[in-house]
Amino acid sequence: MFIWNTQNGHIVSSLAIIPSAFSEAPKCMSWGGYAKDYKGRDTTNYQFAIAGKRKMTLWQLNPATGQTTYDLINTGTVVRDYTCMTFSKNREDYLFAGTDSGDLLAFQIKNKSLAFNINACAKGIQTIRAVTADKVVVGGGDGQVIIFATGATQPQMLLRTQLFGAVSGLSASPDGMQLLTATDKGFVYRVRTSDISQMLLVENHTAAVVSVWFMKEVSDKFITCSEDGTIRLWDSNNYSVAARCVAPSVAQGSHVGGVQPICAIFTDEVILSGWSDGRIRAYRVDNCQLLW
Repeated sequence: MFIWNTQNGHIVSSLAIIPSAFSEAPKCMSWGGYAKDYKGRDTTNYQFAIAGKRKMTLWQLNPATGQTTYDLINTGTVVRDYTCMTFSKNREDYLFAGTDSGDLLAFQIKNKSLAFNINACAKGIQTIRAVTADKVVVGGGDGQVIIFATGATQPQMLLRTQLFGAVSGLSASPDGMQLLTATDKGFVYRVRTSDISQMLLVENHTAAVVSVWFMKEVSDKFITCSEDGTIRLWDSNNYSVAARCVAPSVAQGSHVGGVQPICAIFTDEVILSGWSDGRIRAYRVDNCQLLW
């Protein structure tokens, strides 16, 4: 582990945390402001957390000397593999953590113990963010974005929405009113926390692009084919996607080892495409429906 001073790029501290603290590489870490004394006042030391397989640790860094120390957080009978975490915004009183089993856990920093545990989603919590003093948002491997109220003893699920693809990134605006979320399918959304409404901002291919084609004498539209199994018709005025076409096997979620588009051309009404399985497929431009 290395800790750098971001103002001058110098290394403040370095430590081999394997095997001194962990038996294998940890999966996540998070800064948590200043460490507190027994009266809850800020000290001059920084605090951060590191977690991984079945282990959660809370660290302190003395920035003047570079010395680091850590304590184990008591998880009780709950044994999980941690994937992401964030400190609460109410003076870092709590540490929220997501696990590969889809559970949301909260640990009280003062006594370093488990406060609550609740199942949030399927396919694991991939990312987590505290947006206000009493709200935390998690992004799941099943594509869900869920907002929890954490002010009470037990958390309450307030709102949830479904995105396309596993949520791989999550960022909150300073006022906590909006979120930016990214998925492993190449989509970036803006989500409003008050009503969980979503807006697609941009999308991308997630594998190599193998073909690009412009229609003759048309400069504001072009079509691409990718190894991710999709064909996209783009509007070059704002680079939005006017049409997105996939083979039936891809639409059913079985693209792994499946067919891939090799080339495509289009008119105002129809997209003609060639595929790696030797088939030619035609799609409607307006609704991406497979014609033949």
